[in-house]
Amino acid sequence: MNSKLRKSYNKFLKVCDIENYESISIYYKENEYQKLSYFDFLKSISTNEDFRNKWLIDPPSLNNLKDNSRIQQETLLNIILNILNDQNLDKINQHGNKGQVWYLFANAVASYSNYNNYYFVSESALKVIKEQKINTNIPISRSKLFQIRENKKKLLTFEHMCPATQLIEYMIKLKNNRTKWSYKSLEIEIKNLLMEYGVVAILTKIEDKNIPSNLTKKLNNIKMKSSEKMLDRYNQADIVLEKTLITVYGKMYR
Repeated sequence: MNSKLRKSYNKFLKVCDIENYESISIYYKENEYQKLSYFDFLKSISTNEDFRNKWLIDPPSLNNLKDNSRIQQETLLNIILNILNDQNLDKINQHGNKGQVWYLFANAVASYSNYNNYYFVSESALKVIKEQKINTNIPISRSKLFQIRENKKKLLTFEHMCPATQLIEYMIKLKNNRTKWSYKSLEIEIKNLLMEYGVVAILTKIEDKNIPSNLTKKLNNIKMKSSEKMLDRYNQADIVLEKTLITVYGKMYR
């Protein structure tokens, strides 16, 4: 998988160079040919289906596997939008005990990202996976990864690089700052937020516990770029991500 990703990235950069050379500006505004860092390229492969279909060379096949991740994400997005549009949301958000509606909201936001078919993986987590002799070049069921144990204790977790609570804050702020909006345009903006921040990484349980307490539910919003914010959490916990993605499918685990 790693070699395919590298080839895909090199192809992407080559096309960017050609397009940028032929364009008047450094890059076309509002187009796909803006150069990305390798991390941002992998992030887009993970969260943006259109980008992935265009740029990922020979993607692993999910055909004939028990996977309905795309359908799950479509329904979860509808739930997220309906809650955001609910007239009672602001009132619920004002109370300390936010109740089941907020639990449903947070669960839908987190679950949407968990249904990505491509996860980042830390160096330590990948070592655990390889010790289990699991082939990372083909799709792996989420269950197989989640159930890896030592002395009956689970070793891995699926961690949201942007905590769901933080992503919800971004969503509410986006909605409240709109002056004229329609259901469709809100949907597009929320999907863009999910593509920007809805990133999942496979970590060891130990790594997950090492994330600073002040960053378990928040990002460092002093940083400007989404990738910088998310990577900052891991840098502070000495978590190193592999420069690759793991293809996953099947039942979702949190």
